[in-house]
Amino acid sequence: MARSSSEKNAQQVERSTTAKVLWGVYGLILIAVLAGIVFYTYQVMTGKAYSYGHEPVNVSASTTTKTTTVPATADHPDYADTEQVKALTKLPALELSELGGDKNSVTFRHPSGSMVCTISTDLEKYPLSEWVPVWTSSDGKKPSGAGVSCGVVRPVEYTLGDAQTCAEGSPRGVAYGISDNNGKMAGACLSDRAPLNADAVNRTDKRMEVPKLGLGYRAEVGNYSCTFESLGVTCANVTNGKGFKIYDTSYEYFGLE
Repeated sequence: MARSSSEKNAQQVERSTTAKVLWGVYGLILIAVLAGIVFYTYQVMTGKAYSYGHEPVNVSASTTTKTTTVPATADHPDYADTEQVKALTKLPALELSELGGDKNSVTFRHPSGSMVCTISTDLEKYPLSEWVPVWTSSDGKKPSGAGVSCGVVRPVEYTLGDAQTCAEGSPRGVAYGISDNNGKMAGACLSDRAPLNADAVNRTDKRMEVPKLGLGYRAEVGNYSCTFESLGVTCANVTNGKGFKIYDTSYEYFGLE
């Protein structure tokens, strides 16, 4: 009887150990599945997801297909003596023709497709790209004068006091910009999903057809210049130092005080 009882106890211990191992394996599989879902959701929301048939975007790439540049001129006497402008203007400026633009306007995207920006010498005559939601004043007037604005795939939450009063639609943190005549342009009034976000969620990837500005370069039209970082963008009027930064989950304006 003692031997039989010992064998039963051994079998119970073995079953218990096997059950623990199996539950551990199931737990690891579940964690891996959840991590995959979270990662894919992040890729879609930041614009890094791509449709089948498209090559994945190399976010670390620092060049565009072509690299015809204008030499950096950080010490130009007309440039504002600010930290942001110095950081911008020390970078080589890509020839506007390489981005499909000209001396009046240019539109370009982040290597990941998470942002699209338009710089214009006249926002009425040369308006923002269809990918960049248009800021409007509380009475519905659109921006004017020279300026720049960037649309984002993943909405960035407004900071206190920046939310718009919309004549139509509702305020969304899907675009941020600045212009000579309007100053800060934070957000846009929309009645539907922003074009960039819809393109990423639907995985149509049309935004990836916009010319790419590689990391380590800047685009400049008139007095406005922009450069992309791995997870953001910096744009400024290089003559007066007024500008903005958009990060992955936040934004800030500088030089406006």
